[in-house]
Amino acid sequence: IPEEKQSYYLNIVSSEIDRLSRMVNMMLNISKIETGNVNMTLDTFDISQKLVSTFLGFEQLISEKNIEIDGFDDLAPMHVHGDSAMLEQAIYNLTDNAVKFTDNGGKISVNVSRDKKNVYFAITNTGKGIPEKDIDKVFDRFYKVDRSRSTDVKSTGLGLYLVKSIINLHHGTITAESVPDKFTRFTVKLPQ
Repeated sequence: IPEEKQSYYLNIVSSEIDRLSRMVNMMLNISKIETGNVNMTLDTFDISQKLVSTFLGFEQLISEKNIEIDGFDDLAPMHVHGDSAMLEQAIYNLTDNAVKFTDNGGKISVNVSRDKKNVYFAITNTGKGIPEKDIDKVFDRFYKVDRSRSTDVKSTGLGLYLVKSIINLHHGTITAESVPDKFTRFTVKLPQ
């Protein structure tokens, strides 16, 4: 490999190693959850801060796709009690999907709120959306929306399944709604 191309190819290798590592960790986490061998480390933390720090990790890709991010200016601290690392993984998967499926020049909105019993957070992105016939299946293991036209050939179809499993472990719920060619929104409800 010529010296001027080495950095280019090393970045590709590094990216693939990161992707494979995330996939192996995802599969291990799913296995632990399904067999009941998961050890949760519970503490109280600010879910808003987790959202901000996760989105910062996607800053380069967000910038490359010229995606507008809305909702962080007035994001209030919202404390939840749960496993910080697991919920961070759920937020990462939701953010990854939002960034991946937002068209160039599109928009992602983040919202956090609470009522007397629960904390809610929602991530909404513009883009192709999810067909109505698929919306109830997106949390199924290995399910990928319209495999023949999928823009994400590297996807395993496990990300949203893991998100739902993590949210269920926290006695919460996650819902998906979408209007094709307009938006997709995932809303998580966690008990305080």
